Amino acid sequence: MVAIVVAALLATVFGLMPLGVYFNWVAGVHRRPHPVVLSGPADLALVLAGLVGFLPTLFVLALLALQSNARLLARGSGQLNAELWAEERVAWLMTAVLFFVIVAGVVGLALLARRGTLAVYNVGRLALEQAVHDVLTGLGLTAARFGNVWGDGREILSIDPVPGFGYATVRWRTGDPRLREELDRNLRLRLDQTPGAGSGCAGMFTTVGMGCLGGAFAATALLVYLVTVTRP
Repeated sequence: MVAIVVAALLATVFGLMPLGVYFNWVAGVHRRPHPVVLSGPADLALVLAGLVGFLPTLFVLALLALQSNARLLARGSGQLNAELWAEERVAWLMTAVLFFVIVAGVVGLALLARRGTLAVYNVGRLALEQAVHDVLTGLGLTAARFGNVWGDGREILSIDPVPGFGYATVRWRTGDPRLREELDRNLRLRLDQTPGAGSGCAGMFTTVGMGCLGGAFAATALLVYLVTVTRP
């Protein structure tokens, strides 16, 4: 029973700590005077960094689901666990390799899908639309807008705003790499001169982030106490 509680507390600490840091970073971004622009892969990498603490928990759950004998570890003695490891280590190691190969594959595909995009924080929809219009006009492109897509007979770019959160994704739809470079560079410069959205969600992100960090510190304190009182 003690081993299960310790494992749950460790999962809480490792899961909530990076997530709390991520949410506090997002809150700080939304307090800046101008929008913050990241490449799509960099934005996804930050999200994954916030979620990485849950990876050990997911692995344990996968191991328990695929290898029934692994469930005996929490109830067994040191000798029994050593015997289980000797008997099952090949199967458990193969499960671990399969798990991390799948995770790496999913992450790789997600990063590829985010190529050709920009993530814009702390920006209002109207401000972003105006910035896009100014950039296209400055490049001499007479692009018409259809919904959230701009084009001049060919699709050039689109935006996907998230209402109420001061966040939007800009997706390059043109296949011309030189035009993508110019759009990227000029849009970043234009947004550096755009006032931040001031959407008010910074407080929400701070609350969530501090809640995660508070939960992680509380779990750490309980873990230290439990280890101290159960130590022979």
